[in-house]
Amino acid sequence: MELKITLHGVLREKLPAEARGKTCISMPEGTTIADVIGYLGLSDAVVASVNDVLTRDRGTRLKDGDALRFFRPGAGGGYCKLVVGRLAESTAIQYSAVCSSKP
Repeated sequence: MELKITLHGVLREKLPAEARGKTCISMPEGTTIADVIGYLGLSDAVVASVNDVLTRDRGTRLKDGDALRFFRPGAGGGYCKLVVGRLAESTAIQYSAVCSSKP
């Protein structure tokens, strides 16, 4: 099955510069998010989304055509969560980190 992969931030360095953080990979049926993380050589601490929905379940089985995005976890010792939303009047996805001193 074919999966669309986007790596954000410093994770983009895992791919050739000309890829601009995007690639497609072929994986066998039954592949999970954990399998893709291992295949790409990413840390298990990465934040992942499947088809623009954040998930912590690394055992999620993927389907042909799924789009995965990977982000590095927030840094700095504070509590951070990733906010994913659609921009008004646009199909673009907006990602931003919301940080505070506690969860």
